[in-house]
Amino acid sequence: MDTTEDNKPAENGVAAEDATTDAAAKNSKDDNNILKFFWDLASLDETLRIKAAENLISSVLESQEKHTGDGFCSDAEYALSRLVRGVGSGRKAARQGFSVVLTELIRSLNASPQLVLELMDKSLDIKKSMKKTELREIHFGRLVALASLIRSGCLLNGSSKAENKKKKGKKSKDNKGDNDKFAMISDVAQRLLDLFNFKSFLQTPTANIIRDFITDMEAETFVRGVLPVFLSVAFGVKSKHEEEQSTSNAAKSTQKNNKKKGKGGELAAKRAKKTTSNTNNSSDEEDEDNETDLLDKLADEEDGTTSSHLSTLGLMIVVCARKHLKKAIKKDIPLPSPLQKTDVQKWLELISFKTTETNPAITALTDAPMVHPVWNILASHASTLSATHFGNLWESLAEDIQFNPEHATHTRKACGLNFFRLMLQTGSDEKIPLMFTKRFMSSVMTSLTDERTYLHKAAKTTIDALIAFCEGDAAGEGVKLQIIAGLTGPFGSQRFDDITKTGAVGKIIAKLSVKEITSYTQHLQTLFLSPPPFTESEYNEEDNVINGVNDDEEEEENTNPSKKGKRGKKNKKQQKQPKKNKRKQTEGEGVVPSGTSYTSIEYHQTFILNQILQLLRTPSTLRSEEWVMGTAFFTLAYAFFDMSDESTVAFMKEQLKDVACVTFDKLEKPLHARIRDLMKTRFTAVLNELSSKGPFQQETPTDGHYKRVQGGVNADGELRVLRIVSLIDSALNNDEVELCVELEDGNQERFAQLMALKNKVQSDIKKAEKKNKKSKKKKNNNNSASQISQSFLLLILHTALLVLDNSSGLEDVADDLEKSYDAITEKVVGGKSKDEEGEEESIDASEVIVDILLSFLSKPSSLLRGVCQQVFEALIPSVTLGAMRLLVGVLSSPRPFDGPVVIEVDDDEDLAEKETAKENAQEDDKEEEEEEEE
Repeated sequence: MDTTEDNKPAENGVAAEDATTDAAAKNSKDDNNILKFFWDLASLDETLRIKAAENLISSVLESQEKHTGDGFCSDAEYALSRLVRGVGSGRKAARQGFSVVLTELIRSLNASPQLVLELMDKSLDIKKSMKKTELREIHFGRLVALASLIRSGCLLNGSSKAENKKKKGKKSKDNKGDNDKFAMISDVAQRLLDLFNFKSFLQTPTANIIRDFITDMEAETFVRGVLPVFLSVAFGVKSKHEEEQSTSNAAKSTQKNNKKKGKGGELAAKRAKKTTSNTNNSSDEEDEDNETDLLDKLADEEDGTTSSHLSTLGLMIVVCARKHLKKAIKKDIPLPSPLQKTDVQKWLELISFKTTETNPAITALTDAPMVHPVWNILASHASTLSATHFGNLWESLAEDIQFNPEHATHTRKACGLNFFRLMLQTGSDEKIPLMFTKRFMSSVMTSLTDERTYLHKAAKTTIDALIAFCEGDAAGEGVKLQIIAGLTGPFGSQRFDDITKTGAVGKIIAKLSVKEITSYTQHLQTLFLSPPPFTESEYNEEDNVINGVNDDEEEEENTNPSKKGKRGKKNKKQQKQPKKNKRKQTEGEGVVPSGTSYTSIEYHQTFILNQILQLLRTPSTLRSEEWVMGTAFFTLAYAFFDMSDESTVAFMKEQLKDVACVTFDKLEKPLHARIRDLMKTRFTAVLNELSSKGPFQQETPTDGHYKRVQGGVNADGELRVLRIVSLIDSALNNDEVELCVELEDGNQERFAQLMALKNKVQSDIKKAEKKNKKSKKKKNNNNSASQISQSFLLLILHTALLVLDNSSGLEDVADDLEKSYDAITEKVVGGKSKDEEGEEESIDASEVIVDILLSFLSKPSSLLRGVCQQVFEALIPSVTLGAMRLLVGVLSSPRPFDGPVVIEVDDDEDLAEKETAKENAQEDDKEEEEEEEE
């Protein structure tokens, strides 16, 4: 088994150990038995792999402590050699396990970098006779070995821990030692560059190692050891040594051509001499003029833009080493020739993204793969930029390149979507809205409309990441609101959820806190009053076309591509006859100032009202008295009152100055009739919400059971609708307040009649509450009377709201309420009424109220239907058998509302006639009984 283990890596193209090494390994195995750990290092089981790594490291360190001679013990030498050889194996998880142990042993043993590089050249040597698969494994192994050396820290920290302590805080006077150190750094950098240039599949992992390599080093080490190596590949700048080497290589190639081609080769040699002389002359000119800016030489004279000279690797190096470059300029660290300070300053200016002009730092990213580390590095760098520069970065990258239809590809768009997800994690409240740009939103929405589109999954992943970001703790306060504004804003769509079928806006709204919902509600109110500017576009009312785009047809086309041709024909007809379907605007409809589309504003206002309705209908939305009552007052004011009148606006502000979540502002023109009708329906929806729900945000009881509370009241036990009706009462009694419509004749008098009845009911409720406090015996009777009064109060208040809507039949309802309440309260003495002769007759109050509720149900008013449920809930404890019979009779009737339900109250004469008929019937019964007995 041991022999098999030793030969396993050799099967993957790795050279086997020498005979002397094998002998040392066997001796080591006999002493400490460390060979058994190497096989488990390649196990796919992570637990087993970690255990083997711990045992191997502890065993080698224990042997090293017992070692008394110089250098490493045999276990350490064998382990380092075997681990370097093992990272070249593609067997199972060999690279993961071997690289971890190699990194820890280099750090713990403080092995010199030169030793590791020598082991790498010996065990992972590249030979011409190797196959492609073997070459691939060898190159991956060399990369992993270099990664272990870099991450161990020994490459940058010196040769030994003792020397590091002496050099700490002092500059080294040994120039030779520094030069050796920089030479070692340059050697490692050159090895990484060779791996980067080997094959495309090695570029991304090598770039990750280069990033870690650069980040941890000092500025002088980077400038003197790393920067010269990457000048030509990353920045397009050739050093003198590279130019001399390229010239010599060209001369060698011409000599070979001379031998092969004869006379043709001689001519080629002459041409090569001319080209080499020209290159030498140009290099001499550059040496004479060192202060010339390299970037200016690369400028394109035709359009005045700077040519791209930064590769993807160069951009990544500049961003990672920006601190090193700034420090090099500040401390005058010598730069490698022919690089100048102006070049470095230009690079730093490019990555600051102070402008949105064509940027070589951005054009380098056009073909960078999605997994390249430059995206993560650039997203992390973006978090350090200001909001303006952050926006410039996204504008120049996303809008101008990745999502630009002129030269965008599926691959570039996919990278752009991935970059958005990365930027989302680093953005702030003021930065995230800047990413919802026109072309980005267009690409996302287009890809989401049909599952068959190429980028549908990528776009869906982006929206899912957006929702997950809002649901997590990473999203700060206010960020969710900005995301909603971006999805439904000018570049998104107010119908984003309907078009994309993702429900993103609704899901994000459901995760808003109470404070965020309050802010969002105020934001919606502000947008309603101050809509954004619209272009001069027409709204086709029949086809629901806005800005020339038929949303319904577009959605249908995306789901049914077979209709694409039909839509094209229809659009041609519409283009030929544009005046047929266009809606004319008149002064009487409240046209907005010229230069904007009235119907676009109408569409915008409709969206806001629908958002308010969605907030109320979403069960998971957190509610508070502040924003729900504020929404009720806002919709009430702009639905029924003329808010283009200054005195009306001033009145509302004065009356509702204690309500925080409501915004009032003067309208330049009255609202359109359709918007006003929609506002009325939204007011009804808010009112139903307020009337059906108890106090919002109840504290969780200790026993976990909530007490049943009456609907329609706040935490103080006050009816919410009472505050609304009181506001209407004050407005109708104020001559300076203007209504949108004129009240029908007699409606204002009926309203005053209801208000007087309301005051009377409130007085009776207070009396009943006082009696409850004084008398304990009659508490049940008083409670019943209080419930009846509360039910009547709710009926009165909701009936009063019908005044503003000019509902028909208000006079009859008001009279019925007054007569019914008088009949119950004035004639009831201990629950019975008295006729003229003083005889008592019972009157069922709950029967009267149920009769009124049934009449309300027959009316076409959602407000009255809502109040019926609320009143009946309050009346349930006092419902009698007679009231239940009324309800059962309605349910059993096939057509219960064929005719109006008439509330009849028996007069005294009718009662007397009934009593007389009853007495006569009793006398007849007695006579019949007597006759039967005889």
